[in-house]
Amino acid sequence: MRRRVFSRVKGTKDDEKESKMTAENVENKIRKWLLDEGYDVKKINDPRSHFSYSFTRAGDLHFFVLQLKNKIDSIIVFLFLGFGKEGTGTFSSMSDDKREKIRENIIVDLATIGCEYAFLPKEAPNRIRLSKIIYYDGLSKHNFFESIGLVRRGFLLVSCILRRELGISPIRKTRSTRYID
Repeated sequence: MRRRVFSRVKGTKDDEKESKMTAENVENKIRKWLLDEGYDVKKINDPRSHFSYSFTRAGDLHFFVLQLKNKIDSIIVFLFLGFGKEGTGTFSSMSDDKREKIRENIIVDLATIGCEYAFLPKEAPNRIRLSKIIYYDGLSKHNFFESIGLVRRGFLLVSCILRRELGISPIRKTRSTRYID
């Protein structure tokens, strides 16, 4: 029985493609994809990133995409979900056990779909950042828009939990553009 052995040889088209992935090329590609799909795209000045954009379209959520300067091979798609004044007050007045149960429900639901999260600020959260990292070796238009869809599903899951547990409808945060607080 003959076995075939496959190996990558340096200098192939894959190597050339990967070597052309720069922050500038990725930025241009992402901006074009978003515009082609009808999104309103706005550049954000963030000194910690190679590039940063907010994007939305009528009736949709307000998303962000950026590449941090210290992450040369990946981008992050994210959005913020705010509790609002009423929700923040309700959440902070709950017992520690009840708050922890809500956090656990959110964490489990987001883990099942592969959505990353951060409660902000950590001590007394009033918003949640939902995100997905895409590494350059997996960056395609398909994966980019799949990641937007995943973050959207994360928003819907967390919204349902907050509506059920706090009796509030979360706020889609559009002002805070900082990925790192």
